[in-house]
Amino acid sequence: MATQLQQIRHAIKIKSWEKDTKTYFSEALKVQDEHAMLVPLEVNPHQKIVLQEIERQRKLGIPVRIIVLKPRKTGTSTISAATIYREVRFHPADAVIVAHDLDTTQYLFRIIQRFYDNVPSEERFPAEASNRKELLFSPRSDGRPGGGIGLATAGTKT
Repeated sequence: MATQLQQIRHAIKIKSWEKDTKTYFSEALKVQDEHAMLVPLEVNPHQKIVLQEIERQRKLGIPVRIIVLKPRKTGTSTISAATIYREVRFHPADAVIVAHDLDTTQYLFRIIQRFYDNVPSEERFPAEASNRKELLFSPRSDGRPGGGIGLATAGTKT
């Protein structure tokens, strides 16, 4: 059973993660590096630009819409998935990620699943479902809905 001091420390940590996206990413989320090792998600320069645009649109009070023309392997898919994962964590709702083909859909789900599987244990919410198409969180202890992330394929099924 957690002591009162541990509960206070945890609450402070959660508040800092809610306020600071990059801190949440680096302290709570893990990604696979080029050697297939799990490492903290550290925002790279390309990802920083994406995050700045997300923040700009949020401050304007408009729905976030970004089209990224990019070379491969810049981390855009990872930072997008991390942003959605964090949003569902702190603002329980349902989110959907749509990819252009089945391979990409499965790739994105593996990123989401890796985040869930490797968050600190006190940060992991119980999941009602976790399969190749969705990660649904159980309702929260405070009565709020758990939210979830669904994945869909818009184009070819290859």
